Amino acid sequence: MALNNFQFKILNCPSSPLPTMINGAMGAGINGAGTNYVAIAGSSNAPAVSLWITPHGIVAGNGILGPNTRVQMTGITDGTSNTMMVGEHGDFLFDSGGNRVDWRGSQPHSAWMGFNRPQLPSGGGDPGDCRPFNTTTIRYAINLKRNGWVNVATRAGRHHNFSANIPLNSAHTGGVNILFGDGAVRFVTDTIPLATLQALATRDGGEPISPPGLPVV
Repeated sequence: MALNNFQFKILNCPSSPLPTMINGAMGAGINGAGTNYVAIAGSSNAPAVSLWITPHGIVAGNGILGPNTRVQMTGITDGTSNTMMVGEHGDFLFDSGGNRVDWRGSQPHSAWMGFNRPQLPSGGGDPGDCRPFNTTTIRYAINLKRNGWVNVATRAGRHHNFSANIPLNSAHTGGVNILFGDGAVRFVTDTIPLATLQALATRDGGEPISPPGLPVV
């Protein structure tokens, strides 16, 4: 298999303590590249018409990189500089027992794993196995690494293999790097209000963002 043990350095943040390869990601003896970057699918507080409420958490389709979406620049009506596109999954999280766990969008099947449903998120229903690998729907604050999360598939949306709502996180002090729709990378602090973060995750919500603008890295 061409992707066995194949690694792109660009997929990994130099500051991340997470392993760069995921053993057995694509079957016994087949190892896939992990990544510290995750597509932002949208926001969990979107209207139901843009959501799936699943056993694996809340999956949105109102961001730039939602599952099965194909968004043109004209569809980002909130403005490309006000809409997040890619964020970080760069550090360990902790389950309810205090155990350090590697939960990120590329676990456990690598950066090459996609989505198992052909539809767009819509209608608020539960379409079954719709684990949205390599995407996250913004539901929690940045760097929420300890919150009593259990290591099972629940609607909390945080778990190895059920990654709908794993929060943006990093090993950097105080925040994460985020790629916006205009191509700028900004360091967003973990003190940003959740409501503002969710507004930045949507492409066409019409939410006012205050203060306007974030520092460009």
